[in-house]
Amino acid sequence: MIWQSVPKKRPPIYVSSRSNQGGMGPDFRMEMDGIQFSDIPLMTGANLPLMQKASSKFANDYSLMRLYAMGIDAWSLANNYNELTKGTLQFNGVSGSLRVEDNCTIYRQLPWMQFKQGKIEPVGQ
Repeated sequence: MIWQSVPKKRPPIYVSSRSNQGGMGPDFRMEMDGIQFSDIPLMTGANLPLMQKASSKFANDYSLMRLYAMGIDAWSLANNYNELTKGTLQFNGVSGSLRVEDNCTIYRQLPWMQFKQGKIEPVGQ
């Protein structure tokens, strides 16, 4: 009897960023409700004007848009060469949160997103 009153919670389902593709309409996103994935900030709408610019430039090809984002961040890293060689550089780029440590090792962290009621939102909102 006690188990009947406890709400059942599904374990989270994780998918790759390939599930977030151009041309996927609200019906697809509604079917994916609750599913979590990590993706670069450019693809999650963190910078909507830049996303729209990249989308029109690359005909909504998300693979090319992701490559474009990596190029933007590579350019930013190159322009901060002094901090890069010191291992003190850290910034939020369009391909993720980047930090540089010893020996110019670059680490990237991606935000976790989820499909929620036909939209893409950060996990926990």
